[in-house]
Amino acid sequence: MKVDVVVVGGGPAGLSAAIEIGSRGGNVVVIDDHPTPGGKLLGQLHQEGNHSKWWKGFENAQKLRQTALAANVTILSNKQVWGLELGWKVHISDLVQNEPGMEIQADCVLLATGAVEKPIPIPGWTLPGVLSIGAAQVMTNVYQVLPGKKVIVIGIDILSLSIARSLKLAGADVIGIYMLPHSPFSNYASPLLQLETLNKMTDFAPSKMIRFAGKLLKTKTGRKIAAKYYPPKGMKMWGIPIHLRHTILKINGTQEVDSVTISKIDVDGNPIGEQKVIQADTVCVSGTLAHYTN
Repeated sequence: MKVDVVVVGGGPAGLSAAIEIGSRGGNVVVIDDHPTPGGKLLGQLHQEGNHSKWWKGFENAQKLRQTALAANVTILSNKQVWGLELGWKVHISDLVQNEPGMEIQADCVLLATGAVEKPIPIPGWTLPGVLSIGAAQVMTNVYQVLPGKKVIVIGIDILSLSIARSLKLAGADVIGIYMLPHSPFSNYASPLLQLETLNKMTDFAPSKMIRFAGKLLKTKTGRKIAAKYYPPKGMKMWGIPIHLRHTILKINGTQEVDSVTISKIDVDGNPIGEQKVIQADTVCVSGTLAHYTN
């Protein structure tokens, strides 16, 4: 096969780029390793506006796919790019069929491989039952497989909040969302730094209490007050407790996850007070995303 452009990655960015090229007369092929193009759109689900309307990512993925096909874009699913040679030669293998590899010659190669989740090492993080928050999203929303029954989420951000809700809607008991450990891997996460990150999002929170409290976060002094007097039992969003003043010290289990050890933390993220063990069979870690552009 010989084309003008090969796009590696069939998510929203890759499909949008291919549509632009195809609509201008370019001969373009999109290569993606998933059965269906759409990338992370396939796992996104949330409510908009006054919460009466659901935004369904898979529907938007279908629209992008149809628009791409109408622009004469070729989409190769279940394919993996394993090599590139200058010129360009793109080497591909099939992930489903036991077929010989194929080679595509292209004038240009566009990499739209998205973002990768940052791993956060925590004692016990290699146990079965520990997974990234993105993996939980794919399992729950794309493949409709619940990763566990009693779930604890580590890391407070827009990704963990939305996916924790998806897990709850799917039937999981989401025990709570906790702060990342205070370590170099988490950029020394702390309640103060967390509130600085969250202050831009509180206007869109579904909880009136959180929206009201968000007004405090606009100033440094307000964030210090909010961090110091944050409720010990957390604040609930969608019925899920968000624990800004507690972190996970370690994940426990022999053959698989059976509990976590938590501790209260001060406003700078340092553990204080007694430790407590909470039963759980699944731990989802959200260490934020690292983006790559090409």
